Amino acid sequence: MSQSLVAPYQRPRLTIVLLEDGNPLTEASKSVVQEECQRVSTEGQNFRMEMSDKFENAMKYFLSFIYRYIYDILLAVSVKLEEQKNECIAQFEENNSLRNKLKDLADQYNIIQQKYAHQLKEKTLELELADLKIQQHQAKAAQEHAQMVLYAEQVSQLVTTEKNLRVQLAADGEKFQQFQDALSKSNEVFETYKEMEQMVKAIKDFRKQNEAPKNKCENSDIALVKLIEEREVMKKQLDKYKNQKDKLESLCRSLQAERKQSPSVSIPNDASNQEDVTSQKQSPSSSIPDDASNQEDVTSQQPEV
Repeated sequence: MSQSLVAPYQRPRLTIVLLEDGNPLTEASKSVVQEECQRVSTEGQNFRMEMSDKFENAMKYFLSFIYRYIYDILLAVSVKLEEQKNECIAQFEENNSLRNKLKDLADQYNIIQQKYAHQLKEKTLELELADLKIQQHQAKAAQEHAQMVLYAEQVSQLVTTEKNLRVQLAADGEKFQQFQDALSKSNEVFETYKEMEQMVKAIKDFRKQNEAPKNKCENSDIALVKLIEEREVMKKQLDKYKNQKDKLESLCRSLQAERKQSPSVSIPNDASNQEDVTSQKQSPSSSIPDDASNQEDVTSQQPEV
């Protein structure tokens, strides 16, 4: 293709070379050749100009395409950079907010940790106080248990003494009943022979003989009254010891229940219970006037000899 384009332009040059070499041609042929050369040169000039215009147009189109492509690329890159910039700004702001939130959370964690440490100290102190109270209540319960055992021994001793006194009282009652029967018989005999004058001396003798049993009867009455008084006193003491034992058992149950329910049991209640127990221990001294009145009733009920 390049040879076909170059061939028309080589012909005039050959003719020019031939003319310059001095070939014997006519003037007409020279003019024709010159015209042909001029025409060919003008055509070549026009062709070159056309080709240069096409080349320029092609270059302009190519450059415009390249410029447009580069512009589109730059626009896309700028848009992408703007988006990345916005994303970076958003991430930076988010990082700042997260940093602030993390700082707030760290502060809150420190505050909560301090609060929990303070609460833990309070709970440990409360537990130590509760353990101390439990130890005190255990010691007090052991002491009360020892007292209760002592009271139980005393009550058992009093029960045995009461049994012995009851046996002795029954024996004295039988003797007194025998004496009463004998006395009633003697009264019947005395009433039977009262009207008889001949029995006056016998009655006097009988009275003299009856002085000794009478004294014995009086002595037995006094001993019986004392035994009755001692029996009443022992019975009251036994009842009081039983009441004290019941109160101590109820107190131990209430202390155990309070210990199971709540470790903080108030100590003044135990002190008041101890005062009640001591007051009940001191109360048997008040039963002496009742025993004296019972003694007077017994002596007033004795039959006259």
